[in-house]
Amino acid sequence: MTTQQNFFDFTRASFGITRTEKLLDKINAVAPWEDIEKDILMQRDKGYGGVGRPNTSIVKLLKCLFLQGMYNLSDPEIEDQLRDRMSFQKFVGVSAAEDIPDETTICKFRNELAEMGFQENIFTKTQFMLAEMGFTVKEGHIQDGTIIESSKGKKNKKGENTRDPDATFLKKNGETYCGYKGHIETDIKAGFIMNTTYTTASVHDSQQQDALMLGEETEGYGDSAYGMSNNKNEYYEAHGIKVQFHEKGVRGKPLTYLQKEMNRIKSNIRAKVEHPFAWIKVRYMYTKTRYRGIMKNSMHWFFICAIYNFERIARQYA
Repeated sequence: MTTQQNFFDFTRASFGITRTEKLLDKINAVAPWEDIEKDILMQRDKGYGGVGRPNTSIVKLLKCLFLQGMYNLSDPEIEDQLRDRMSFQKFVGVSAAEDIPDETTICKFRNELAEMGFQENIFTKTQFMLAEMGFTVKEGHIQDGTIIESSKGKKNKKGENTRDPDATFLKKNGETYCGYKGHIETDIKAGFIMNTTYTTASVHDSQQQDALMLGEETEGYGDSAYGMSNNKNEYYEAHGIKVQFHEKGVRGKPLTYLQKEMNRIKSNIRAKVEHPFAWIKVRYMYTKTRYRGIMKNSMHWFFICAIYNFERIARQYA
C-alpha cells in the first residue's frame, strides 16, 4: 500500500526523521492493515463502493481513523493535518500531489464500520497478536472500568433535551456523571488490554466480570466493587480462579491493619490496569464522548483500545 516516492520526498529526507514519523513507521510495520481490509470486504455485500470516493482505499481510511484516535482529531482536522504534516502523509500512504481523503469520506467510512459492528473485529486483531507474542492472562488478570462523560444536555427552543438518548447517569463520590463506561481486562505483567466491553455509565463494574473473562484466568484482581458478591467469588474460587479483590470497610466494622496492608499489596499489582486508562485519557485525550449513541461511541472505544495495544507493541517490540 506504499506510494512511489517523488522528488519532494527525497528532498525532505535530508531534514531528518521526526519522532512522530519513527513511531508511525513502527506502527505501520506491526499493524495488520491488509488482514483488516480483507475482513471488511468480506462483510460488504458488493465490495468497496458507495462509501466516499471510489479511489480511496480501505487501508488509507483505516489509517485516517487510527490517526484520529491517536491524536484526538475531528474529521475536518484529520483532513487538514494530512495536507499539512508530512509524517501523516507517509503513514497513510499519500503525497501532497495525491487526492487526500476528505472529511465526508472519512465520516461515511467510520459510520459504515459502526453499522457493521466491525469495532470488535479490529480489537480482536490485537488479541491474536498478543497471543502469538506469548502474552496471556493465565498468570493473572486485572479488571477495572472508567467513566467516559457526555454532555448532560439542555433544553432547546422546542423544549427538547439535547442529551445523548443512550447515555445514563451515575453517582460516584458525591458527584453525578452522565455518559458511558469502558471496561477492560489486562494481564498483570505487561499491562496490555486483553479484553474490553463498553456500556452505559449506570452499569456496575461487577456486572461485566464474566463478559471480560477469557477462560484462561487463574488469579483475578480488582477494586472493592468487584468483591461485593460473595456468591460470585465462591463460584470463581470453585473454578480455580483465586480472587484478589480489595476489601472494603463498612460502618461499625472498619478494616483491620492486616486488611489495609493486604489492600496496599494488591494495589501495587492492580496499578497496572491504570496505565491503559492513563494513555487513553491523557495521551489520546479521550475523556468525553465525541459522538451520540452507544453504537458510534462503542466503535470509538474499541478503536482506541486497539490503538493502545498497537502502539505499545510498536514502541517495545518493533
